[in-house]
Amino acid sequence: ARDHDVEAEEMARSMFEIGSKALRRDAVLDYVQELLNQYTKLLDFVPVKHREAVPVQPLVSPSILPDSTRPERQTAMTVKDNPELAAELGVEMSAVLEEAERILVEGMQDAVREGQVEAAVQICRASERLKGWPTEKETEELPKPVLWPGLEDAAFRSVLTAYAERSAGLHKTLILKTRYGLGNRLLSIVSGLLLAILTDRRLVVDSSEHASSLSSLFNYPGFPWEESSQLHDAPTLQIDLMYHSAALKNGSAALGCGAPSHWEQRVVLVNSDQYFLPLLLANSEMQDLTASRFGTSLEAPLVGALSRWLFKDPSPAVSAYMHRISNLVGRKCDLGLQIRTHMFEWEGGMLPQLEPQEFFRCAYQVCPECVQRDQAFGSPAPRTGHIFVATASQEVKLHAEMVFGRSAVGHAPDPGRRETAADDFQALAELLVLSNCTKLVTSSYSTFGYMAHALGSITPAVVKQGQQCVVAQSVVPCMHSYRAIKEELNCLGDAARLEAHTDCGFVPL
Repeated sequence: ARDHDVEAEEMARSMFEIGSKALRRDAVLDYVQELLNQYTKLLDFVPVKHREAVPVQPLVSPSILPDSTRPERQTAMTVKDNPELAAELGVEMSAVLEEAERILVEGMQDAVREGQVEAAVQICRASERLKGWPTEKETEELPKPVLWPGLEDAAFRSVLTAYAERSAGLHKTLILKTRYGLGNRLLSIVSGLLLAILTDRRLVVDSSEHASSLSSLFNYPGFPWEESSQLHDAPTLQIDLMYHSAALKNGSAALGCGAPSHWEQRVVLVNSDQYFLPLLLANSEMQDLTASRFGTSLEAPLVGALSRWLFKDPSPAVSAYMHRISNLVGRKCDLGLQIRTHMFEWEGGMLPQLEPQEFFRCAYQVCPECVQRDQAFGSPAPRTGHIFVATASQEVKLHAEMVFGRSAVGHAPDPGRRETAADDFQALAELLVLSNCTKLVTSSYSTFGYMAHALGSITPAVVKQGQQCVVAQSVVPCMHSYRAIKEELNCLGDAARLEAHTDCGFVPL
């Protein structure tokens, strides 16, 4: 952008004029405020010598002003209210964005070489945030995302539907309190569903430890799974499956060695931050119950079918993020890269520090046809969406674009902070998009990656510390806590079922 100051000046003026026109006609589209925000950032790229020709004061959208200070009309219009004007402004906006794309692509490499990574990332995302992002009013009218085509799970559907229908009439309750990240949360719920079905209990999920409620992430799967009234029932049996809990061994023994189907307590509370379904299948009694209910006690088909049934209907908010990502990625994903980076200080001693280059090398091994570049970096060709990168790091996203070419890489435009409900919406959208990729490269010991490949029944390649690109032995997630309890839990009826979880079952690529 520094080398194209005249173009940057002209683009800033065009953005200002479009925003002004929208304000004068009191047709404030939902994306105009974002346009104005980007306009103010763009001013940083306009040299001082040219700024006199460009309005410096940022525009303010009437949608955020008190009623008394708004223009003549009191209600701002949206795309839905005035499609003709939206189309008119959309044409002008597209022209500006195309020019912006050209300028930014030409200046990208220079900006990165000069260390201006953050500035480059911010401005490059401006066009992406404005393209194809639906308004809140339009969200409910979006078509539902097509998930996991070809994986129908017909053999399991009747069992799960029957459970949903009788769930409200069950007199016993399993309250599942989940903790930590999205992957931990969803894997705990999948495990809890199997436990609830096998013990004839209604499943109620306590999401009080999370920024988002479960009902804000998914529509009900056929039964109300987040009823606050049930959470006030005093549990008469508590089972702790938290990885760092002193009670982990006892809690694991209760599921893996006890007789859960004979629990007499009306309310059972399970605290979990992990995937504990394998414990149930290592319990001889529960294994027999599973086989009689589902026709199989094999872990791979069970975890896939349970996950897809539970999470098949993302909420309108999550669907909107998925459509936003799909507009950027394209409808096809040949290869998904899930690159876990450290986001908090406490992760340093718990998770391996993996470098982006290790994932890129692994991608070339796993799917060389996916990463071949037909055109040089900076090509104006449209995205084909062959590669989807799921990561919280904006720098890693930019790095992937430089390695594989911008037109071949898609990703969510916003950084992932895991602090708000909106962060959870985007993270879930990324996870669901990953689960629909043909091939996956994931981060070792990442529950987010586990959930993605379990949903899609994909056997992933995995990047381990030490520049190792390995392959998981199956589509099932890894039960992390088995490593901690293996030596002490000698009461399991079928411990051989859990051996693959000792080292998470990796084999050389």
